[in-house]
Amino acid sequence: MEAVLIVKGRLGTIKTHLAHWLDFIGRDTKLKEMERTDCENYFHSRKKTRKKVGVSQNTVANEQSTINAMMHWLYKRNETYIEAFDFKPLKRIDRGDEALRRSIFTVDELLAIRDRLEEYVGEAKRDTGSEDSFSFMFKLPR
Repeated sequence: MEAVLIVKGRLGTIKTHLAHWLDFIGRDTKLKEMERTDCENYFHSRKKTRKKVGVSQNTVANEQSTINAMMHWLYKRNETYIEAFDFKPLKRIDRGDEALRRSIFTVDELLAIRDRLEEYVGEAKRDTGSEDSFSFMFKLPR
């Protein structure tokens, strides 16, 4: 099979995702006999398959997305009675690394931003020589 609309690597990934899913449901299972809840334990089952290396939660989430995309495609063509599976929600991965999180600015950082913006606006006013050009700017509280 040759990929026409997607690149070869993506096609390989899809094949791998669906092969794992077929191992889970059984290769002789009829799609029209399946129910939305038949894949609820997919994550648990996939985590058990590789003891040494382990399957990452992101990998399983990507597999679930591929499976439901396939089901949606088949449903639109009346090949199955369900549009998607109801997978159990995956827990959010918290690696505890604050450096990777989107934190809010501290008070000191906000004050530094305000001060730099005021400098920037002041420089622009001096360059244009007109305060009317910046009448849309608002005064930041001290």
